[in-house]
Amino acid sequence: MTQLFSNKDAISFGWTTVKKNLWFFVSVLLIATIIRAVFGILADESFGPLSIIFLFLSIIAEIVIAIGLLRIALKFVDKLESKYKDLFVPMSFDLFFKFLFAHIVAGIITLLGFIFFIIPGI
Repeated sequence: MTQLFSNKDAISFGWTTVKKNLWFFVSVLLIATIIRAVFGILADESFGPLSIIFLFLSIIAEIVIAIGLLRIALKFVDKLESKYKDLFVPMSFDLFFKFLFAHIVAGIITLLGFIFFIIPGI
């Protein structure tokens, strides 16, 4: 027997989970935002040649944080306990590069959609 996906059940589960763990979610998102902001500031052009290094580090940090946030969300879906360290759990290079590739493809698709649909609409 196949189980059908219900939007109502998914939203209900998500809302209930967030209400039970509100401070955990807020603090994890705050940590992620602070890390992203620090790398964004360091990647500013005012640091000269070091800005390129910080830009690459910010891209790596962004991917690690995104994978960590997904890992935390999936642990909640599986009804497992999640901790702050799940945001930074080491991962395989294979997973990192797959996620990087998917991120690049999504960016290209978004750019093409912008070029072909938004610009002509303006």
